[in-house]
Parts: sequence; structure tokens; C-alpha cells
Amino acid sequence: MPTNGVRSYIDHASDGRFTTGLWMRPNVNVFGISSNQRLMAVDSRIKCFLVITSFLGVLKTADAQTYNFPSCEKNFTAVTVSETLPAWQLITTVNCSDVDTGPAGTITFVMTTGNTNQFYVNSNTGQVKNKKKFNADFVKFYPITVEVRDQATPALTTTVKITVSVTSVNDNSPRLKNLPASINVREDTPVGTKIAGCTIFDADFKWDGSGGLGGIARVEIKNGNIGKKFAIDSQTCDIYVQAPLNYEWKNWYRLMLIVQDLDPDYPKLNVGFININVIDVNDRPPWCSKYMKVTSIPESTNAGTVLASIPCVDKDSGSGGQLVYTAYGGNTSVLDVVPNTNIVSLVKAVDVDTEPQSYELLVNISDKGVPALWKTASVVLYVDDVDDNPPVWTSANPLLIAIPESTDIGTSVGQAETTDDDLTEQFKNVTYGIETAPVPNWFNIDSGTGVIYVTGPLDRETKPVVEFDMFAYSSDKYTDRVISQVNITLTDVNDVAPVFTQNIYTATLTETDAPTTSVAQIVAQDPDEGLGGQFTYSIAGSTFDIDSSGLVTLAESINNKDTLTYIVTVTATDKGSPNLQSSAYLHVTVTPVNEFPPTITLVPSQSVPESTAPGSELFQVMATDGDSGHDGMITFSLGTPLSPFVIDASSGRFKTWDTLDRETDPSWDIVVIATDQSQTASKSTSITVHIDVNDVNDNAPTCNHVPAIIVTDSYRLGDQLTQLVCSDKDEGINAQFMFSISEGNVGGIFSLTGNSGSLSLVTAVDRTQTRKYVLSIDIVDKGSPAKTGTVTVVVVVESENVNAPAFPTPSVDAYLDRTSPTDYIVATVTASDADPGVNGEITYSITGGNAGGYFLIDKLSGDIKLAWAPPNNLVSLVITATDKGTPSKSDTMTVNVFVNPAVPSGPLQYTFSVLEGKPSDTTVGVVTGSVATVGYTIKGGNFGNNFKIVKTANGDGEVQTTKSLNREEYPVYQLTVEEDMGATVVADIQIQIDVGDINDNPPVLQVASLAINVVEMTPVGQRVGKIIATDKDVGSLSYEISPPGGLGASLFSVDPDGTLRVRTSPDFETTPSTTFKIVVRDDGTPQKSAEADVTVTIIDVAETITGSTGTGSSTIISAECATTAKSGTLVLTLTTLQFGLTSVQPGSVRFVTMNSDGVFDVDKQTGATTVRKPDMLYPESRYIMWVICEAKDLNGSAVSSLAILRIDTLVPNDNMFVIRVGASRQYLELNRSVISMFGSGEGSGLRGAQFLNIIQQQFLITYRVGIYEIRDETASSSRRKLLATQSVVLMYVVTNMAADGLGGIQTPKTFLSQQQSLRVSASS
Repeated sequence: MPTNGVRSYIDHASDGRFTTGLWMRPNVNVFGISSNQRLMAVDSRIKCFLVITSFLGVLKTADAQTYNFPSCEKNFTAVTVSETLPAWQLITTVNCSDVDTGPAGTITFVMTTGNTNQFYVNSNTGQVKNKKKFNADFVKFYPITVEVRDQATPALTTTVKITVSVTSVNDNSPRLKNLPASINVREDTPVGTKIAGCTIFDADFKWDGSGGLGGIARVEIKNGNIGKKFAIDSQTCDIYVQAPLNYEWKNWYRLMLIVQDLDPDYPKLNVGFININVIDVNDRPPWCSKYMKVTSIPESTNAGTVLASIPCVDKDSGSGGQLVYTAYGGNTSVLDVVPNTNIVSLVKAVDVDTEPQSYELLVNISDKGVPALWKTASVVLYVDDVDDNPPVWTSANPLLIAIPESTDIGTSVGQAETTDDDLTEQFKNVTYGIETAPVPNWFNIDSGTGVIYVTGPLDRETKPVVEFDMFAYSSDKYTDRVISQVNITLTDVNDVAPVFTQNIYTATLTETDAPTTSVAQIVAQDPDEGLGGQFTYSIAGSTFDIDSSGLVTLAESINNKDTLTYIVTVTATDKGSPNLQSSAYLHVTVTPVNEFPPTITLVPSQSVPESTAPGSELFQVMATDGDSGHDGMITFSLGTPLSPFVIDASSGRFKTWDTLDRETDPSWDIVVIATDQSQTASKSTSITVHIDVNDVNDNAPTCNHVPAIIVTDSYRLGDQLTQLVCSDKDEGINAQFMFSISEGNVGGIFSLTGNSGSLSLVTAVDRTQTRKYVLSIDIVDKGSPAKTGTVTVVVVVESENVNAPAFPTPSVDAYLDRTSPTDYIVATVTASDADPGVNGEITYSITGGNAGGYFLIDKLSGDIKLAWAPPNNLVSLVITATDKGTPSKSDTMTVNVFVNPAVPSGPLQYTFSVLEGKPSDTTVGVVTGSVATVGYTIKGGNFGNNFKIVKTANGDGEVQTTKSLNREEYPVYQLTVEEDMGATVVADIQIQIDVGDINDNPPVLQVASLAINVVEMTPVGQRVGKIIATDKDVGSLSYEISPPGGLGASLFSVDPDGTLRVRTSPDFETTPSTTFKIVVRDDGTPQKSAEADVTVTIIDVAETITGSTGTGSSTIISAECATTAKSGTLVLTLTTLQFGLTSVQPGSVRFVTMNSDGVFDVDKQTGATTVRKPDMLYPESRYIMWVICEAKDLNGSAVSSLAILRIDTLVPNDNMFVIRVGASRQYLELNRSVISMFGSGEGSGLRGAQFLNIIQQQFLITYRVGIYEIRDETASSSRRKLLATQSVVLMYVVTNMAADGLGGIQTPKTFLSQQQSLRVSASS
């Protein structure tokens, strides 16, 4: 009941009358209703009355105010929601209004009945929301009452009823309750026995059936039921034995149970585990072999010896598998079972001479089960007789024998004797022999009789006492062998003469040595004893004496001018009988003494113009020496390296041999050395001669290159266009110069400052009249005569650069296979420029995104090429197009290069493999999914769309091919697959697919035929050609000469890489040519092959070519070449000196080689050896060819010499190092042949060889330093005053000089590494 104001209602009857009265506040009777339906005032305090009209809810007072009840669209609402609805969601809205104005028209909403913990009603809007999620498993229906109230006085209200029904969803996974973790089951449990159970519980289940299939669950055994031994009732969860159990086969099971509800759309499942332990029962008896034979034992076997173990097994466990062995019969006095074991042992030793040879033991084997199970076995033993008594020596030990050393071979010198106590006759026979051979091996022993006799000539001096061991045995030389020692002493006979330690003794004396000077020590020995070992010395002649110790001394003074060599006889005679003697020779050489050094006449300072011609004599050096003979003969040399001067060794005439250059070397201090020719210890004297080189005007001024100057029509007059930078290597007035324009200044529009070289524009240019000016500018020095240099300056008149290049699009995508080759064109970009001429000429460059240098761009065509494969999946290149205008303008665009296959973003989860050539729809592998999986999508790496992935019924993803694959096209795929699980997408799956190879491609030959010229006598192992073959398939190739036993296979061999080598040195006279095939096979199945035809022509050479020396011997010339050398690169220049031809007519020399089509070419006139085929220069290879040098000697006779030219390759980056030299390249090249000679030959004292010797001295004497190339290099400005020019010399070091000789022609050359060479040169 309302508590204040008018709270009830006025109903209108069907006949138009009002049927109900007015509810009032309790205990306050204000109004009453009369029988004529008038509302009358009961309480006299109310000075008003109401008139009831036919309009429901209208209340009028005496003041004429009217109030209306709130009006709602519905007074009852039914709503249905799902229990998955999140909290604070809109359930429904109570839609009401009030036509009154002011407070009476303002309504509020209040929930008067219902679950206030679950629902909330907005007091202003009437929205009904849930405060928390629903759970239909507990509450499915909620009634709510909402009161709608206005703000009038008294307030009027309206009531709305709401019912909320909650629908159930499958949101709970079923569970297995009361499932034991582990149970024990006897292995003899009958089939069908229930062994465990559990309860299936699902919170979604409703007893009233409203839970749906989501609340009903079934259970099954998913895994672990090996042998299908168990079964489960899917509804009750009772577990039964389904098949007989066997503890010995398997004693433990872990069953995985899957319980899953029956929801057809979104089923839920759970997992349970139960461990079943199978308990063993004693159901198997022991298993043994019924009979067992023990191998025979010797009669000497000791008691207690283990003879055998009885091999029985019982597969039961516990006590049922434990066995007890008991002997119950047989020869138990000889055999028995060791307690608590299965071991049979010997109770006592057996002597077969008095006891039986065989014995048997009966054994019972039972287990410890209840009841016990048993089995019997029989063990048989055989005993063999043995030789158990060794021989016994009856002769003395050691056996002592003494005989003269002259005893003849075959003479008996003693006898060994033994006895043997064995009863059996076969064990009583004794064999004799020598245990350790005598040293020397002069004696032997008869194996049957034991007689010792002489087998070799005896020599007491070699071995006075011979000791050795002898042995004897009866039947077994290992078990009953006995040893005795023999000592044989040899007595002496005088049979050896004294022996000198040398046949010839040598000594050296000087002409000033005095008498009694010791000359030599003579030593003789005599191994005889007594007087036979004593001896005396004697010496022939009177010049020398010898004492009893063998010391030879000078007996008289000697004169070198009379005798240079003495040869005397020395004799040693022993004192034995008869006397024996021997002789030796003493060779004494007398050498003169060099007493005085040379004396050089002083040479004053010299001054010479730099224009002095090579070969000009400047002065003569004079010297004297007080000695005579070789000691007084003088030769001259220079001690200053790398100078342009030379001195005649015999006359001392000082000359220039190279041009002088004051600009390089303004002065020289030359050390002149005079050396006598003493053959013992030469002496020398030196002086220093100062030479000034005077300047002549021999250099014209030179200028730096001036790049083309671009001007436009609007160029400002008077501005400097360029500043000429010029210089003159001369000095003084010869280095001063002036500038002038000699040609090209049409109309005088350019001005040039004469003394500074500043060029400027003084008249405006007109591009329509002249587009280019070519100015020739002279630079004249002030020398006499003056020299003129010229520089050309090009001035180009261009229009204004108005437009910038423009790309048609700001970006473009390109795709690249990760296995694409170098120089593969990835994309081509093109820009346009509306300007004419150079302003519209465009160049392209990569200006961003290429940090790794993976790509190159052709600056003219815009082709973007691959330099090397990038590691990432996307490379975004910024390409800039720039015109050639002044100033230049540009535009940029982006090229996105996508690289396939994509590199996986995570670790590999699956690796599959499939053979190439398989048909489409071939299954490659399966990705494990679940029943919740919606599908799979290949996101990346699917090159050529060669794969698809199909979802199976159980949710797995089956990867299949879409076409036949080709491994040679693409061997490995990296797929990124996304698994879709509806509302949730799991992480990407990374799959690698390896395409396996099948042998579907034959070997491919680079050439089908090969023609080779081979010089006869080419060394074995020399490389003469190569067959190059490739095969797209995986595997290796093998090469074979066919037919295998033919002539080609006998002359040549082929390496595993196809290199053809000489097997037998060819002979033209025997085989002028041969043909054969080289068969190339792969190692696939079926095997495939290819053939190449090889024709070899043997080149004839004269086997006996006579050189000018008349020796007829061939020599070897060794050189080196870089693997990076280009065609035409000079390797070396052959000279007549290298062939042993020293005096020949100029112009008559001719070099002939049989290598007409080889890797290298030899010029017939100059001997220059250059690279012909650079593509055949392989690392660590050697190339050999025959070269003949033909010429005429000074008499006009033809001479010739044959040499082997060997050239080895080296890798510059690995083996070469650089040294800078203060001399020009031209200067060093003039002496390259001298430099390249290995420290010897004509001209070895010249500047080049001296330079090489300086470098050579820094390395080991067993190493050889070589020069590969000389380059000019201008010195830096900081060093220009000291060194105007310098050269860069590329050098290397050979570490095995044996390869330079004829004997080392098969030896590979080895080189010092670049780092090792640099360390040596840096430390020096």
C-alpha cells in the first residue's frame, strides 16, 4: 500500500461508471465516495472536492491542478540471454514517459524486486544490465519488478514486470572423477574381469534435459593400450581385461583416457591417465639344455677350477625366476656345483695315467616359486693326457767353449745334452735350437743331436767372445721349453795389419810457416792383441817428420815459388810375426800470403750536365798494389746501389750507363772500390767521389687536367672560370713560365692572365651561335731554348636546367629467387626529363637501402642487377635519377625486392622431404592439428605455388604438391603456414621441404672433342689438357680413358677433376699421335655418361741438341705467373744466357717452341713470354714446355740449345707483397732480365741485381725472392724534394728452390704467404 498522497487508481467500468474508490494514506480519511459516484470530503480540513471524470489517472484539486501517471510501452517484458554474455551488457530497456511538466513529468526507475547482485537498473534511462556473467548451470530464470515513479507531490508510480531466461551453452569440459592413478593386476586375471572404474562428470549436464548434448560425455582409451589388452565402457568408465596378460611380455601399461562431450558444434574434451602394473605369477619352469659337454681339460688342471656354467633361464620374476642348482648323481667326487651358483667346478685333480678320462654330473634345477617348478641336466667332462715333464740339461750351464779364431767353417765345437722323464715316447723326443741368434752369427746347433758347429768366418778382432742362448723342448716349444747359455771364446792370431782412419790426409801451410810447425795428425789402429797390435810410423822424404803418436811436423822451411803441393807416403808397421804394414798419403798445399791492400789515387769532385748521354766516360780511377800475382791484380766496382753509373772492372774507366735526371737525383756520392784478386783473403780500398748533376732545360711545363667547363647564357662576366695549375720540373729560370691562349678564343670572349693562368669570361656567350669553345693554351718556360707545354680547356655553353628527372611511380615491387645468379636483372627503372641536351640526360644510382651491397645498377639503362644474394626477405632500394645539367636535378623512387623463399621468422617445426618428379597431389608430410582447427593458409615461401595444404577430418594439415617438382629448379622450400582456429589464430608454423634428387640428367661436356699437342719427353705428371663436364644432379663425376688398356691409357692418365696428365713420357719416334675417348660417368642409378674424343699429336724435338758449350745438356728455366694475369701479360723475357749461349751474333737469335696453342706464347725474336689463355691459369699449377734457342756464334756457325720452361702459378692476394723503390719503372724495366736472374749472370753487378740482392738478404738463404711486376708511382708532395719519382715493385718469395732444378720438376712450388713476407720486410 502507498504511504503518502494519492497512490492508487480509478477504474472505469464497462458501463461508464467508476467502480473503484480512492486509496488514501492509512488512518487518514480525507475523502469518501458517495453512492452517486461523487467524491465527498470526509475531513473538514480539506477545502476542496474531486470530480471523477472518464479519463483514467486524472486528478483535480480545488486549485485546478492535474497530474498524470507515468505511461510505459509494456507492463511485462520477457528476455532471453546466453550464459556467455559478458558482464555489464544491456539486457532490455524499460521505455516509459510522463506527459506532465516540471517535476511531475520527471520519472525515475527503481528495481523493487529481483536479484540486485546480478542486475542493475539505470534510474534515469531505465536500462537493465547484468553486473556479472550468467551461469545457466546454477540459475536459468530471473524475475524482476521495476517501479516507474514521477516527481509530483504526491508522486505517481507505474509497475513493469520483467523475466530474464538464461540459455545454456557448452562451456565446461567433461572430467573423469575417482580415476585411480595406479592399480595392480595379476597376469593370470581372467579376460572380462573389471579391474578399475571412474565417474564421468560434466557441469553442463542437466537432469531436466536442458543441458543438451554438451552435458553428455563418452570416454575411450586413446593411447598406451599396447596389444589391446584392456577395454573401457564408454558410458560407465568401467575398465576390463580384454586379452590375456603376460608379465614376461609386458609388465606395465600407462593408459591415456579421452573423455569428450557430444556437442556436435564445439565439443570439449579432457584427458586422464591410469598406470596398470602387471603382477607376475610363477607360471614358467626353468629352461635348460638337457645335455652339456665341457671341453677337454688337461690332466694337470687344479682342484677348484671353474669348468662351466649351466645356462638356464626362467622368465618369471621374483622368487619364481630365482633358480637353485643341486647335484644329485654322477661322479660327484670329481665334479660338483658351487653352492648358490650355476657353476660346475673340479673337486680334485685327475691323473689320466691312473684314472678314467671322462666323468658325468647330474644336476637338478628348480625355481623358488610356489609351487616350485624344476628340470634336470647332465654335464660331461673329458680329461686329456699332457706332457708335464720338461727336458733337463745334463751339459754344463753355461756351456764354456774356447777355440782359435782360425777354426774352419763346419767344425763341431761342442754338444748340448738333456734328459726327459715323461713315460710316453712322443713326449721324450727333445728338439734343440738357438734362442737368440749369436752376434755375429757365426754358430748354429743341430736340432736333433745338440751339436754346436761353426757357420761363418771367425774374427777375434771383431768379437772376441760370442754369447748366445740355446733351448730344448720335448713336445711343446712354448710350455716345456728350457734355456741354457753358451759362451765361446776366440783366441787371437796375428791376421790384421794396422789400419789408417783415412786413405788420404790433407793439410794446408802458408809460405811463411817455420820448421816444427804442426802439419797433420795421422791415426792408425791394429785390433790384434800383444805384439801384433803394436806398430810404428814412418814418412817418406826429408821435408816432414812424424813421431810415435802420428803427429807430422814441418822439418825444413818451404818456398812457395818452388813447390805448391807435397804428396808424401806414411807407413805403419806392426811388431807381430810375420810383420804386417799398411800405407796412407798426406797431401799438403802451400798458399801464398796477401800482404798489401790496393791504393787508389784521389779523384776530385765532378760536375756533369744531366744531358750527358749514356756511355759517356767521365774519368778514370787509378790504383796500385804492392803484392804480386793474383794478390797484386786489381778490379774495380761501385759500392753505391741503384746509381746510373758503371765502372770498368779492369781499366777503372768511370762512365754513365743510364740517362741522368737532375730532377730525380741532383747529386751522387759514389763509392768506388778497388779489390785485389787474392785467392786466399782479398783486400780492398774505397773512396767516395762526389758528382753534381747540373740542370738543363729538358722539361716542358705541365698542367693538371681541366674538366669541361659548363656555362649558361646568363653567366656573369668577369667571374673566373678556372685557375690553371701548372708546374715545371726544372729549376731556376728554366722553371718560370707564362700563359697565353693560342687557339679557340673566337671573338676574344675569354681572358687569360699571363703570369697566373686565371681564365675568365669577358664577353657574353650565345648558345644559339656557339655551343662549345675549345681553347688551346700554351705555357712557355724562360729557359734556353724555351720549352712549351699545352693544355686544352673546353667550355660548353648550355641552356638552363629547368626540369628535374621524374619517375612514373614512387615505388614498384620486384621478386627475386634466392638462388638467382650474379648479374641477374631484378628490375629496370626508367625516368624521363623534359630538358633538351645534357640537361635531359639521366644517370641512375642506388642511394639507399643497399647497405650490404647486394645490388648494382647500370647507370645508363637503369637495370638493377644482383651482386650477391641478400639474407633478408625484403630489401627496399632507393633509386635516384640525376640529370647532367648545371646544377644537376634529381628524383627518387623505391624498389621493394621480395626474396623467395622467405627465411623463416622462427625455428623450424617440421622438416619434410619429397623426390623430384613425383606427380601432383603427392603427400609431402602432415602438420599435427586438432578438431578445433578451421583451416590452414600458406603465407610465404611457396615458390611457384608448388604446394597446397589440405585440412583432414581430424584437423591435421596434409601438405601436398600441386605439380611435379624439379630439384634443379628449386631444391629447398621454406614455408610459413598459419593455422586458423576460429576466433584465435595460433603462431605461424615453419616448414622446410627438401626436394630429393633423382638421376634424370646426364653429364654435359663443355666440348665434345679435344685436340692436344704434346712435346715428346714431356715429364711424367705434366698437365696437358682438361675435360670439363657438369651435371645438374647431385653427386660426383668420374673420368676414365677408354679403352682402359689402350695406347691412350698407357701414355696418359685423367685426374678426378678431368685434368689430363702424362703417365709415360711420350716418344715421337715410337708414337707420333694417338686417339682415345674420355668417358664421364655420374654416380647415380641408373648411371648416365658422356664421351669426349681426344686427339693427341706428339711434337718431335731433337734429343741431342748441342749448345755452344759443347755439353749437349738441357737446362731448366723457372718462372712464376699470377692466376689473375690477363691476356698479353709479360711473364719473363728469355735470353741467350739462360740457354748457355754467351757469344752470339746480334740479330741471329731465334726462339722456337713446340707449344703452338698453349697457355703461354714465346715471341720468336725477343723471347718475350706472355699469357695466351688466362682462363686456363689455375691455382697451384705448373706449366711446362720445351723451348729451343737458335743463333749464330761469332764465327757464323749455327748453335742451338734446348731448355725446359717451367711456369708456376701463384695467387696475388695470398702470396704477393709491395715494395716502393726510388727509381723509375723504365729504369728498372731496362734491367728486368738482370733482376729476374737468380743472383747470377752477366750484369749481376748492375743496379737491378743489387736491389734484388738487398731484398733477398732479408729472407732465408733457402728462399728465392722474385719480381712479378714494376709500376710507376708519383711520390707524395711531402717527399717530392727528396724523391721525385718512385716505382712500386710486386714481389713474392719461393720457399723451395729445389723446384727450380731439373731434378725437382715434379715438385710443386710453395710460396711464402703475404703476411709472412710483410712481417719479414717490415722487421728489416
